[in-house]
This record gives sequence, C-alpha cells and structure tokens, in this order.
Amino acid sequence: MKPTGGHLNSLDIQAAARSWLETDAVKPCVDKTFWLDAAALVHKYLEAGKHVGKIILCIRQERQQ
Repeated sequence: MKPTGGHLNSLDIQAAARSWLETDAVKPCVDKTFWLDAAALVHKYLEAGKHVGKIILCIRQERQQ
C-alpha cells in the first residue's frame, strides 16, 4: 500500500484487505456461530462482553449436518 498525500485512501485499504483474505495472510477470528432463531441469545451473549472475535448469525433455513 502506498500512502496518497501522506494518507491511505479507503480503496487502497480495501484492496490490501481483500488480498490478505484471498491469500489467507489473515483470517477472521470467529468466536461463535448462532442460528437466526437464537437471535435473542446472541444479544445477551454480546451484551455480556465475553466474546473475542466475530459472532456469526446464520440465516439459511437448511442446516448442514
């Protein structure tokens, strides 16, 4: 990434982040995954502040076994 006028522009940052994700240079940290029908539980979990990483809320109706 090259700064533009001393600052990084958002397109440079987006391109770098996309590249890092596509090449597995960085990976998102997923704490837990919940189904949509547990949305109230998800809110309680987030409010407790004990999560580290991202919370995934699945909305697909078909659950993979």
